[in-house]
Amino acid sequence: MSQDQHTQDFAGNLSSSEILDINNIIRPYSDADVIKPKGEFLFNDFLWKVLPASDQQNGKMMKRIFETVDQVSGLSSRFLAVRYDLHLKEFQSNNQVIDIFHKNLFGQLRKRYPMSFVSYIWVRERNEADAQHYHYALMMDGNYIRSPNKLNNIVKVCWEEAAGGSIWFPDNMAYFVKPNDIDTYSKLMIRLSYFGKNATKESSDVCKKRIGFGIRIARKTSAISVKIDKKLEKQKLESVQGVVSEFSNVSTCVEMQPVSGLCGKLDKYFTHDHSLELLKPPAQPIKYDVLNRWVVWSRPDWKWHRLNYVYEALSTGVCLSEYAEKYTLSLTRTYANFRQVGGQSLRSIHWACHRRCLYFSDMSLSEYIAEKKLYSKMAVKQLQRRSMSEFWSRHFDNYYRKYWLQGYTVSYYCRVYNLNVSTARRYLVDFPNAVLIDPFVLKPWL
Repeated sequence: MSQDQHTQDFAGNLSSSEILDINNIIRPYSDADVIKPKGEFLFNDFLWKVLPASDQQNGKMMKRIFETVDQVSGLSSRFLAVRYDLHLKEFQSNNQVIDIFHKNLFGQLRKRYPMSFVSYIWVRERNEADAQHYHYALMMDGNYIRSPNKLNNIVKVCWEEAAGGSIWFPDNMAYFVKPNDIDTYSKLMIRLSYFGKNATKESSDVCKKRIGFGIRIARKTSAISVKIDKKLEKQKLESVQGVVSEFSNVSTCVEMQPVSGLCGKLDKYFTHDHSLELLKPPAQPIKYDVLNRWVVWSRPDWKWHRLNYVYEALSTGVCLSEYAEKYTLSLTRTYANFRQVGGQSLRSIHWACHRRCLYFSDMSLSEYIAEKKLYSKMAVKQLQRRSMSEFWSRHFDNYYRKYWLQGYTVSYYCRVYNLNVSTARRYLVDFPNAVLIDPFVLKPWL
């Protein structure tokens, strides 16, 4: 199966110039105020449309919001997100009411939806009212809950018991994000970006904590789930104790034969005397009918661009935003069409190949960079990176032998073993599919 067959065009009719109308009612007495995106926010090499203008955004809050939703999308292929406004009768200098609310809420959700995770985001605001209010978003596994009908009542009862206040249910409050549903996902991020505005936020002198977020993993109760939990705990213990010894000397191991049984298209470039420079770009798409000379496509040929991006990312290490700028493509549409291609994983392969080539060359670092024309700012840092430690070597083996083949993401693995995600991504990569490369062939050069 080709790389392109694993990539789907799921953007629909969404375009970068399209303006989405979002209803963000924050007070019960408000009319249906329609707010349109006024700014953009860069996250994961993608420029997202957001409600606040650039000068009205709280950068740290915006980043936390996007990171939380991104983690949720890694937990399940589909999820439900619901937006609420929580109001108090009296002002409180702290957020203890949220803690009480969560204690009741999580207990009720665990009883009704024991197999679902629970994720939340809240921000504290105070406009001209005497008491503060909270904008709140709740996210759960879409495989176990698809409608907010029952959920709304649970949230309402828990908030009234905890705060004695009121809850407002805005229009268009629920977003059910399906696999590869970039349209709904984008609308959700526009909606939640409202949380990251500076306006109506209290100063840090009034209340130091103005945002909260988190994810509660499902507590498995079935016999099968208990068995799985015991297995995961055993794996964790084995990883910590270092019983996996096949690659304990990875720092001194130069060449490694495939051990996972997978046959990747790029394996030969790391097991034989090959260079990724031998890769050839795909043939240019035909823009005109040969006989009549009339335009066949008025929009980009996304099939060709996906193939070409794989070639350029492997050959040059170009990131998604740079590619879109180079070919004058809408970044929104580019992200939608390239989501399953594997941008970060392709760049990891690119630099791993150059580390291997530098090792077997007789050139110094500066000579190699000049010879290969590696003008990227990251070239020196990437080529001088230290070999994988024994600790990460064991986690590498554990992840790719027991988790990756079953479709578990790096972020999920890090939550299981309490690892720092940013550090782990230096060595653990979400390769898009098994036929691209055998990770164990790549291991000595990561």
